[in-house]
Amino acid sequence: MDGFSFPAITRQIAAIYRAWQSDAPTPESPFTPFADVVEEYQRYRQSEVWQRDGAFWAQQRRELPPPASISAAPLPGRSASADILRMKLSAPAGRFANWRRTCLRYRERILPWRW
Repeated sequence: MDGFSFPAITRQIAAIYRAWQSDAPTPESPFTPFADVVEEYQRYRQSEVWQRDGAFWAQQRRELPPPASISAAPLPGRSASADILRMKLSAPAGRFANWRRTCLRYRERILPWRW
């Protein structure tokens, strides 16, 4: 279930309960029957379009850069990448204490732990 489907299903369930509470008939489903979705998917899998789409996405994958890593060791089966970016940040303790006081003053919880 995705971010679009969940609210749609929730709205339909609420509509059904509202109808039942007022002894009204159950509303029609706005959704495509699942059997129709499966049938469409099976037709697509047997089509030339599916073959063409598969070739397109396979080419897209081949053109992707190697994945970045935060590890010092290369990924299995890959050489080390020059594209790995590392950043080390530090702040003087006094500056962090000032930041903490400012956060507390404005009651902002920037960090997940308790002060």
